Amino acid sequence: MPYCVFHSGTPATAYCSACGLPICGSCDFRVGRFHYCPEDAQQGRDPNARFYPTASTHGRARVRHDRRQWEASSLSDSIHGEWAIRWASTIVLVEGILGLVLGFMLMALVTSLRGQAGIASSTLVIANALAVVTLAVSIFLIILSWALRRGHKWAAEIIVVLLMLDLVGEIVSVVSGNIIAAIGMVVSLVVLLLIFLGWSELQ
Repeated sequence: MPYCVFHSGTPATAYCSACGLPICGSCDFRVGRFHYCPEDAQQGRDPNARFYPTASTHGRARVRHDRRQWEASSLSDSIHGEWAIRWASTIVLVEGILGLVLGFMLMALVTSLRGQAGIASSTLVIANALAVVTLAVSIFLIILSWALRRGHKWAAEIIVVLLMLDLVGEIVSVVSGNIIAAIGMVVSLVVLLLIFLGWSELQ
């Protein structure tokens, strides 16, 4: 819903039944199930009776122009929000797929090292557990990316929490001199920004 045409900055609660302009609660003159702006309401013969204004002092041409502008603005915001969510879900999906590849590579490495001399069994167990956790997290990310693309707010909330936790570790790594972690930090910040831009499209 856009802002009231008579009070800029105040969210509109209805459209005038006569001219179609958005109006807020203080400008809304209700007559039955109809809503009228102050200018159209003044043309009513009886404020307690049902009336149908046929003209408006702000002009029909201007009304049509203004309404097209508001509708175009709302559509533009919606498109931008949807675009942001799609990009965010795509990045999360790519992270999940890369995690799957890394997890399978790690499991293959552990399998190839089994039985070789000089490698402690505890090291293989830890590496295998790390591979399983990587695969599980990656599958979870892929599910979250699917839910985010479908507009589920709960998926965005989980992703935001995970990214915030990930950012803490990445910031610590960057401070410690790990430049590669800076790439992950930038990706996390981009996804957070995209989710923020498209938050209004989530349900």
